[in-house]
Amino acid sequence: VTMLCAPLGSVVSNHLSCQVGIMLGGLLASTGLILGSFATNLKHLYLTLGVLTGLGFALCYSPAIAMVG
Repeated sequence: VTMLCAPLGSVVSNHLSCQVGIMLGGLLASTGLILGSFATNLKHLYLTLGVLTGLGFALCYSPAIAMVG
């Protein structure tokens, strides 16, 4: 999910800013990790850790690489 949604992080950072993209990604990733700790079944764990955390890391990945460059 992280590498599939990395172009989305690039679009967000181009339209808003790199800082907003990284903060939004960190918020999504931390929400996914926190909700994953309360998972009661495997489907819920896939949704929280896989989708939410992966999307959050995707929003952080592209802007972070651009800022370092």
